[in-house]
Amino acid sequence: MAESFYDRENRLRVESAAERDLADAFQDDFPPEGEAGSPPSGGAAGSFQEGPVGSFQSGSGEGLYNGGVDPALGVDGSAHDLRVEVISRLNWRRKSLYNLVLAFSLTLLVWAGVWGFASIQTIPARLILDAWEDPEVPQVPEPQMWQLAVNAIEQSRKLAPFHADHHLTLARLYHHRARIHPPGSHEAKADFKQAAALYQEAAKRRPSWGYPLLLQVQARIQAGEKMDHTIELLMRAIRLDPWSEVMQKTGSRIGFNLWPLLDASQKGMIQKLVTQALPRYSQNILQTAVRLHEEDLVRPMLGNNPEWLALLADLLKRRKLHYNEQAYLKRQKRAEQQRIDSRKKAAREKAARQRLNLGLEGSK
Repeated sequence: MAESFYDRENRLRVESAAERDLADAFQDDFPPEGEAGSPPSGGAAGSFQEGPVGSFQSGSGEGLYNGGVDPALGVDGSAHDLRVEVISRLNWRRKSLYNLVLAFSLTLLVWAGVWGFASIQTIPARLILDAWEDPEVPQVPEPQMWQLAVNAIEQSRKLAPFHADHHLTLARLYHHRARIHPPGSHEAKADFKQAAALYQEAAKRRPSWGYPLLLQVQARIQAGEKMDHTIELLMRAIRLDPWSEVMQKTGSRIGFNLWPLLDASQKGMIQKLVTQALPRYSQNILQTAVRLHEEDLVRPMLGNNPEWLALLADLLKRRKLHYNEQAYLKRQKRAEQQRIDSRKKAAREKAARQRLNLGLEGSK
């Protein structure tokens, strides 16, 4: 097997370190003559003298050098082997760290690719939702396009099951389709229930997100689910995200609708939400309250604010005019229907008299 560049560099590094160790040990044992600390060649005290064959003995009788061993300096083969082993272990750790970083980088790259592909798969569903929610000309998608978008978003959910947005997008598809069915039909209730279940999945993936809980409350109300759990979900959504625009507008409207079913603490939470929303969305909040005939709930929250009081009075006046107009139209329609019925009755009586006259003439 060919030696890799990395292994070759490690081997050369270890060999160079070993050669330097041997050279240092040799210089320590045999310093050049004339240098400071080197023994004279005459054999004075402290100098090296020839001893047994293959060894040198110092004049003081200490320190044997046998085959590169000097106990006084502590430089021997075992020290060299220890240094080589330490270098080898450092190289092994360095290589292990490199492999770990490489594996982590590859994992991150694969993860990012999967999530990116899953996000691309949501494009058909988002296009359908944009067309559905167009404020000017809402467009209902064809069944084939809707099914294509559902299949794509289902694949995104499988690729990235912990991505809350994918569950939310699919839930909105079912929620919108349920609204085009006849109200109260089996198809509408089934789609509303499916949307509520998917909103719950999205909330599980991101527990701190109040938006899917609010949409789940809407879907459960439209599906005719039990109100106790629905109200609990509404309170939880408000606690999680009380300052968002959709929560303050939609949460207030749902709170007004469910007001008779709320207890004291829940009503207090709705009143707090409305109080927070009034400075930003007073027009929307007051319109909702007037349309639902809950103006008495918001009137204490207005205080002495002249702008809000004038807006409430104007909305009440418009509602009265609207109802007067509606009542007038109803009276007009009723009068027109009465005239039509009178003409029909007169025509029937005339026809009956004519038949009677014809019968009398025939009898003569």
